[in-house]
Formats: sequence, structure tokens, C-alpha cells
Amino acid sequence: MKDLCRRLCLAALLLILLLPMPAVSARAQDCFAVETAESAMAGQEIRVAVFMEDGADLAGFRASIAYDAGKLAFQRVELAGWLPKADYYTDSSGSGVVRSVYAADLSGGKAVAGTGAVAVYLFKALPAPGKARITVTIDQAYDGAVHPVGGSFSSVHEVEISNIPPAGVRLLALEPSAGALQPPFSPECFSYELSVGSDVSTVEFQAQAAGGCTVKASRKKLSAAGKETNISITVLSADKKDKAVYQILVRRAANGPAGTASHNTGKGPHASSGIRTDGEEHSEKSGSLAPGTAVSGSQAGVQSPGGNRELFVEGNTMANYLLVGAVVLLAAALFFVGYAMLKKKKQP
Repeated sequence: MKDLCRRLCLAALLLILLLPMPAVSARAQDCFAVETAESAMAGQEIRVAVFMEDGADLAGFRASIAYDAGKLAFQRVELAGWLPKADYYTDSSGSGVVRSVYAADLSGGKAVAGTGAVAVYLFKALPAPGKARITVTIDQAYDGAVHPVGGSFSSVHEVEISNIPPAGVRLLALEPSAGALQPPFSPECFSYELSVGSDVSTVEFQAQAAGGCTVKASRKKLSAAGKETNISITVLSADKKDKAVYQILVRRAANGPAGTASHNTGKGPHASSGIRTDGEEHSEKSGSLAPGTAVSGSQAGVQSPGGNRELFVEGNTMANYLLVGAVVLLAAALFFVGYAMLKKKKQP
């Protein structure tokens, strides 16, 4: 009887020691990055890009984008080409907040691997001058093995909104070193797109401003082939009280088959000025996004009211924890039964 009790206690201890516990990695703050413009004029589009910095096999997460509803209006969300549209749910029904949940379909054995742009949230600047705050929070992240990624990610940005300046603060001409602006340049048009080949790594602009105005460009270095790059060209009045912002979205062709570049990092290198005039140089990270699908808030798989949906992916770790709990309880029961029998045996 004494040997039996000892064996039961030993078996209980072995069950606990050999039990595979779910792995937890506290690195959510290292998995994501957010890029957006620093300034915009009323009526212009503002892109808030969410990137995975180390996103291989990331199976799911919950994102919340809080914004100043008095200065910004949410338009839609664009998904990266490698991210399945059916796995990304967005709810924009709340005022001043957009909520999304990414829950990968793990029926194939693992999540879709990808690093770079995940989604771009598009806002319209309202005619309300001042700083508009945007706060991006990401939590409840899970990796491809359905293990929780500990911690949370938070990023706060401020975008300076200005009204359309007086007619004297304008560009008179703007010519890129590669490709052609679409639509063709006009001083009263402030948003353009530019398509270039995969071999084009930099774009400079020949700019002519109205008398007394100065011109600055946010960058000239482009993101990797297959990516998009946002370049802002700012015209500042002579008295530095008014400014006009011209935005150019540069689409660089991909190398090889379409979409192969979408798994590369979305972080662009530091950039220098791309204006062929005397302007101060400064750097800005890329707000690029791999070609993907545009989804409005009402079309993006809206979940529970308010979007406050708890993340649950197929093969969720809840089942793992229930199994762990059951085994622990069994081991504890074996231990106490053995201990009780051993104690009873020792009694005279």
C-alpha cells in the first residue's frame, strides 16, 4: 500500500512537470508600427497605415483607431493584398472610433505569413484647422500556433489640419523625374497619383512656386518595389503664415509576379528632400501599402454593436487552457488521494 501511495504521488508530480503550457511572448509592442501624414488641408485624404514589423504567422489581433471626429471623417479601410478580406472585420458605426478584428482561418494549419502593411485606414480632413489626434491601439494578439502574444501596442499621432490657403500660396508647376502625374498638374488640385517602374528607386520634383513662397518635399526615396509611397510637397508663404500641401501617392511596380513584394517590410528608408529647389531636407517613413482591397465600414464584416468584439480564432487557446486545467485537476486529485492513503497508513 505504501508503494502504491508513493507511485500515485510521483505520477501526479510527473503530470504537472510534463504538462505543455501555452507559450506567452510579451512582444506585441514590437510587432506593429503606424505611419501617417503630419499635415493635411481640408478635403484631403489622410492615410493611417498599420504595419506588421515581425508578423510571420500572426493569427489574430484586435485594433482600435480613435480619432478626432470634429476634424476627421472616416472613409474606408484598404487591406494588404496578402491579408484575406474574409478574415478582417471592421466596424465604423461608432463616432470617433473605428474597431477591427483580424482572425485568421487556421483550417490550413497555420496563419497567413506576412510582414509589412496590414491595412490603411483612410480619413478625410474636415474644414476645422488645428491638430487632430489619432490613437491606434492593438491588443489580443495571437501567433500562428494560437499562443497569445503578451502586452499591447499603442501609438499616438497628431495631424495638423489647415484650411485651403489664399490663391497666392500655390505651386505654378510640378514635374516628376519619372512617370506622369494623374490627373495632370493644376495649381488648384492638391492630390495626385504617380506610377513608376520597379527599377525607379527615387523620385524628385521640379517645382515652381508663386513669388516669395518656399517649397519642401517630405522625401524622394521610394519604398521597395511593389509598394506605395506618400510624398507631401509643402508650399509655405513668404510670411510663413499660410501653407498649401500637395500630396502624391507614388505606386512603384512590383518585381516578378504581382504580389510577391507584399511580404516585404513596409518600412521605408529615411528619405531626403525630393525638390530641386532650395528647401530644408527632412526624413519621413513610408506610409506604403501593398495592393489590396478597399472596404468601406459598412461592407467590412461588421460584428457586434460598437465593434467591441472579443477575439476568437479557430483553435483558440481557450481549448488549450481547459485541457491544461483538466490535467492539473487530475494530477492534484491523484496527489491528494495518495497523500491521504499514505497518512492513513501511518496512523496506529
